[in-house]
Amino acid sequence: MDTFIAQAKYLRVSPKKIRVLVAAIKKMRLTEALTVLSHHREKGSKYLEKVILSSIANARSQHNLTKENLFIKDIILTQGPVFKRMLPVARGTGHQYKKRTCHLKVVLAQIKSVTSKKAAEKEMKIEN
Repeated sequence: MDTFIAQAKYLRVSPKKIRVLVAAIKKMRLTEALTVLSHHREKGSKYLEKVILSSIANARSQHNLTKENLFIKDIILTQGPVFKRMLPVARGTGHQYKKRTCHLKVVLAQIKSVTSKKAAEKEMKIEN
């Protein structure tokens, strides 16, 4: 089975904030997932949507597939480097705060040729 991968590294969003979105769309079809992400207000939803659209473009350029023939096989979210910054406070001291980053990887897979929508959804559940 062909898989199509797209990734974004060093995103300036905490992985904790994107994990909520990933859990919401992980088992969805692509059209539903893109609709859900376009209606979210979080900064991470725009990043996630861009990476999904990039992996769809990879599938289209490599094998002429449309998004109706694809599903989200896996979304891998890992923590990136942490930028440590200081905020000056009283008496010449400083409080440290962290600017977290993350790496995002989306893996799409092709739905095998099936005739009905129910059979396609069943196949998606078996592969996951």
